[in-house]
Amino acid sequence: MTPFSPLNLVERLSILRDQLNALAKATERPRHYLALDALRRYVEDETWVVARIQEGIRAADAGEFATPEQVAAVFNKYSVASTEYAR
Repeated sequence: MTPFSPLNLVERLSILRDQLNALAKATERPRHYLALDALRRYVEDETWVVARIQEGIRAADAGEFATPEQVAAVFNKYSVASTEYAR
């Protein structure tokens, strides 16, 4: 991702506006509908991701870790040598 700058932001917003206009025309839907739908999807997805991360942190804090045998079984299932990742 490119570092933030006001000019970069203006350029990116201009590109997004053009893409949104094209999508609205192609789907015959209002731009505000498409924008709100995109924002809703983003918030739902990020909420799900954050919840999964928090679950993982809670499990780790409670000492709930996979055993070395369980880890090896997963690596073996996908044909990956677990020693490659034991650093």
